[in-house]
Amino acid sequence: MTVDAQASPLATLQSIGIINAEHHRRALADPHAAELAGLTSLSDHLIWLIGRDIVSDRDLRNACTHVAGVYSGEEQDRYGDILEKALTAREQAMLAVNRTHLDALRALGLLTQAEIEQLLADIPPELVLSSPAEAFAYIDHNRELKRERVLEMRRRLADGDPERAELLRQVEVMDVERNDTMRAIRRSMLPGPGWLWTGAALLAVGLTVWNMVTPDAVPACDAPPITRTLNGLMLRAGIDARIAAPGTNQTMTPTLVAPKEVGYASETRVRGCTATLKVDGQNIPYAYTISGGGKQTSVTGASPAIVAARFGHLDAKGKFVNNAAPIGRAAAESALRAGVDKLMAGRLPPPAEQPGGIAKLAPSAPERSRQIAEVEPVAPCREITAGLAYSCRLLVEHNDPLMAALGANSSIELEGDFTFRRDTPTAAWAMSEQFGKEFTDAMARSRLKAIGR
Repeated sequence: MTVDAQASPLATLQSIGIINAEHHRRALADPHAAELAGLTSLSDHLIWLIGRDIVSDRDLRNACTHVAGVYSGEEQDRYGDILEKALTAREQAMLAVNRTHLDALRALGLLTQAEIEQLLADIPPELVLSSPAEAFAYIDHNRELKRERVLEMRRRLADGDPERAELLRQVEVMDVERNDTMRAIRRSMLPGPGWLWTGAALLAVGLTVWNMVTPDAVPACDAPPITRTLNGLMLRAGIDARIAAPGTNQTMTPTLVAPKEVGYASETRVRGCTATLKVDGQNIPYAYTISGGGKQTSVTGASPAIVAARFGHLDAKGKFVNNAAPIGRAAAESALRAGVDKLMAGRLPPPAEQPGGIAKLAPSAPERSRQIAEVEPVAPCREITAGLAYSCRLLVEHNDPLMAALGANSSIELEGDFTFRRDTPTAAWAMSEQFGKEFTDAMARSRLKAIGR
């Protein structure tokens, strides 16, 4: 595929697929469009479009996916370089904004230059602090400096200086808003998804694949539209990694290799797949599921252990072999989720995503953002009291905020025997009184395994 080198830079970007006709129209209509005449490279034009809020974060992610799926070889490298330069410039601009607001805190006598450099190195590259007050709130809420140091800063804010007093007022407003938000989260017990997109970004991604050829069939694991979509995600991950570690000579773009089917569940019309991600000299196990068909096909990242347990144990007709009988798959999952909600009630959920941050690699599938992402029976249930109590072995994918806080993969698998009970043969199933110990013991084993102990 070639692009007309004689076209205007905006027309060239549109021909490549990095921008669309609406972006082009808005650029020409912008009051500052005359500035484009002084720009030379395609990446400079894209940077201008970003700076004028004509091209959004979502547009950039879509452009990365498009370039990965449509082009290959030299063309993909050339157009990927345009995107990388624009994203790098964008991050540098975001860094400059953060430095400006931290410098404002230094001018008020709150921070030292050494502390500013430390903070700039630690603030996530995608986070923009929109004001000096937000910068202070970020330092306080995220424990970026020692608690004694933050308390000293707060005392200085209250020393009567008018400028510092106004900053304190703004910070206190943010504190009230944050506390109200946290109380609402605790009431609803819905964990925020932001912390899932740390080390586990490639494990919790939900994507939609469009323009399928076959209208009804669930595509194969290695179908071109599926691999194009996944490789687009990998390209975006690679660009993000290079921006996060500028100057590195290593290729950080993950490559999806050897996709294969584990099994096709006819009851749910979902195909379970595994593959390997090659990145930075490492081979990382990867799994995903494919559901739907035609233009509504969806690909969702998954736990390799869950995929192996669920799709590796099907009968010849694609029916599930392990069903947690006599409780049933759905009833067992519902009871366990209710048991975890009760067990975790009152405990602080994971911190919500910081305001001002940009979206992560791709939106997570809603079901993968829950504290209990997946529940899978792995063996027949053992009878304790006929019709009333059973012990069932389950594999549970748990999004663990403690593991995320330790900088580890937050998605861990708990495997254990969990006891279900009901008072009468017609009552709904619930977890037994020993569930708290069963779940806590399974979680402790999994945490130790996850950190290699």
